[in-house]
Amino acid sequence: MENDNKSASTMITSVSKNWSRKRKSPSRDIAVSQLKMLLYHWPRPFLLDFGPWRGLLRLIEQEPVTRIFRLKMQQSSQVAWIAKAVKNLKGIRAMNWDFHYNRKMNDDALALLGRKLDIHKKLQNFQLNISCCKEIGDKGILHIMRRMSRVLKIKNFVLIARECEGVTNAGLKQLAIILSKFPLKSLQLDLRNCCMITDESIIPLGQKLQSLPSLTSLDLSFSEYRNSFKVNDTVLQTLAGSISKLTGLIKLQLDFNYQQKITNQGFLPLCESFTKLTKLVLLRLEFSNAKIDDEGVKSLSEKITKIETLRYLQLDFSENLNLTEETAKMITTNFEGIKSKLKIFQLVFRNCPKIGEKGREMLEKFIDEVNHKVNTNTKNDENKTTEEKPV
Repeated sequence: MENDNKSASTMITSVSKNWSRKRKSPSRDIAVSQLKMLLYHWPRPFLLDFGPWRGLLRLIEQEPVTRIFRLKMQQSSQVAWIAKAVKNLKGIRAMNWDFHYNRKMNDDALALLGRKLDIHKKLQNFQLNISCCKEIGDKGILHIMRRMSRVLKIKNFVLIARECEGVTNAGLKQLAIILSKFPLKSLQLDLRNCCMITDESIIPLGQKLQSLPSLTSLDLSFSEYRNSFKVNDTVLQTLAGSISKLTGLIKLQLDFNYQQKITNQGFLPLCESFTKLTKLVLLRLEFSNAKIDDEGVKSLSEKITKIETLRYLQLDFSENLNLTEETAKMITTNFEGIKSKLKIFQLVFRNCPKIGEKGREMLEKFIDEVNHKVNTNTKNDENKTTEEKPV
C-alpha cells in the first residue's frame, strides 16, 4: 500500500506542476487519467497530501472521490480555492489538517475552511494541527468545533495547538462544552506551551470528560510552560473523578511536568482511579519536578499491578526531590508480577538526589530484565512465523 501511496503522490505532483502551463502537455494528460483511475478504482483509502496547487484543486473538484483527505499548508494564499475543494469532496471519512508553523494562517482563514464541514455526514476522524500559528486562537477553533458538532458520526478528534498564544481559558471552557456533545471514542488534546491557559480551564474540561463514557483514548499534554500554566492537586482530583468513570479507556497519557504544586494529595486519588480501568493497555505518566514522595509511587505501583491488560508502561518522575531508594525497592517488588506481560517499560528517575547508586542500579537491572524478555519473545515470535511459512 505504501508503494501505491507513493505512486499516487508522484501523479499528484506531476499534475500540479503541469497544470499551470497554458498549453496541454501529454505528461499532464497521462498523469490526470492515471490519477482519475486510481481515485475511482483503488479499493482502500489513501492520503491526498498537497500544498497550494490550483491545478490539483480543480482536479479534485472534478473528481470528488476519496475517503481520506489530508491537507498540509505552509501558506494561506490559497484558502478560498481549498475551501471550495473541501466543499465538493464526497464520502469523506477522515480529515487531517496540518497548518503548523503557518505564520499567515488566522482565525478568518480557518473559519472559511470550516464553513462547510457539516455537509460531510460520513466524517468520523478529524485532526487539526495549528501548532505555532500565532494568529489562530479561540475564534477559529470554536468555529470549526461548532461545525463539527453537527456531524453526528464523528468518533475521533485530535487537536494539536502547541505554542498557540491565542488559545485562552475562555476558549478551552467552550471547547469542553462542545466536546461533551460528541459521541467520541478517542480524544487527544496537546496544548503544550499555550501561555494563556491555566488550571482555571482544566477543571471544567475534566468535568466534561465524564459525559464521554465511551472514550477509549485520552491524551492530555499541558506541560513545559513553567511561567503561567499551573496545575495543582484540585485539578488532579477532578481528573481522577472523571477518569474513574471512563472504564472503556485503552490508552491514557497524562503529561504534567514541572508542576511543583502537585503533591500526594492530588496524586493518590489519581492512582486510585486506575483500578477502574480494566481494559487499559497503554499508560504514560509524566510528573517530573513535582512533590510526589515514596507513598505516591507505592500507591501507583500497587494499583497498576491490578490491571491485567496493561502492556505498555511509561513513567517519568525525574527531579522529584522527595523520592528515596525505598521507591526503587517498591517498584522492583510490586512490578515483579507484571514484568513478563509488558512489551514496553520505560522508567525515568533522573536527578532524584535521594535515590542513591544502589537504587539506580536496582532500577536499571529490573528494566534490563524486562527489555530482555521483550526482545526474546519478539525473536521467538519471528522464528515461529518463519517456520510456519511454506518453503
